[in-house]
Amino acid sequence: LISGGSGVSREKGRSWNSPKKRQAATIVGIPMSFFISKWRAQILLGFMLLHFVSAYSFQSSVPLSFGVSASQQACKTTKSFPPEWKVTSALLRNVRPGSTVLKMNGLSEKAMSLAKSLKQRPLFAVGTVGGPACEAAFGEDRFLDDGELDEVVALAAEGALCGSAERRAVAKLMRDNHKEIISNARARVYDNFPGIDLPGGGLYPPVRAEACWRDFEKFMQCASYGAAVGEGKFTDANGAAIMGELYQELGVPLDAMYDGVHGLRDATELAAHDAGGDALKGWDAAAASLDHLIDVLGDFSYKVV
Repeated sequence: LISGGSGVSREKGRSWNSPKKRQAATIVGIPMSFFISKWRAQILLGFMLLHFVSAYSFQSSVPLSFGVSASQQACKTTKSFPPEWKVTSALLRNVRPGSTVLKMNGLSEKAMSLAKSLKQRPLFAVGTVGGPACEAAFGEDRFLDDGELDEVVALAAEGALCGSAERRAVAKLMRDNHKEIISNARARVYDNFPGIDLPGGGLYPPVRAEACWRDFEKFMQCASYGAAVGEGKFTDANGAAIMGELYQELGVPLDAMYDGVHGLRDATELAAHDAGGDALKGWDAAAASLDHLIDVLGDFSYKVV
């Protein structure tokens, strides 16, 4: 090892006799051979990378946006986590039940257990309605693309509502106009439940309201699957029961959610009438799906104690 006085490095026999090099070796205070040694340099680099990855993983593991997975939305603040409402959309989406995310968000053991059960038995009848295309779209938290729409409308059973062209048109309308439809439903909730987004209201703080609107988007996705295949009853009975119990455990404002889903139906009907053509002819298929969704949310509301 170089101490500044030996004159020659043991690493490859390099000379360190010059005053500047000897001074550098002693001022640093660390034997220069440590840095020259390849395997020690690799160890140092490994520790640096491990520290960087650990720091990044911690920042990415605590999302406030509980409607999507940690990889989709990063947390904007990690200082405080309001209590029960953190998993409202996890019941439909990709947050892993029992994960660190849920535990950090202060959920009760019952809520975590229900979220885990709902992951196994979701609201949408996966594998039963709409075939692989709907299963893939549901798992990826999105609407059907044009190719998948063609695939799904062709799966319609005998007696399906509306023709294939009409079902495709109205499902596409629900997909292409879902933001405006949800915006109208949101405005209806605020009008009918003044103060719900203020302190003490069921949709306060704002991130809680955002979770509600994300659920509305998921409802629209699932209803569009049902409309495309002509199957109004697109939910799984067990999944719906678990979801209702989880909503109640989290204190979700079910009366507002129920009214908001009515808003989704009304706004979709208005959009179909505005579009006309096949989309309007296919309205019955969309109405059947949205009416079924209203019934499901209504059951949640009636069970509140």
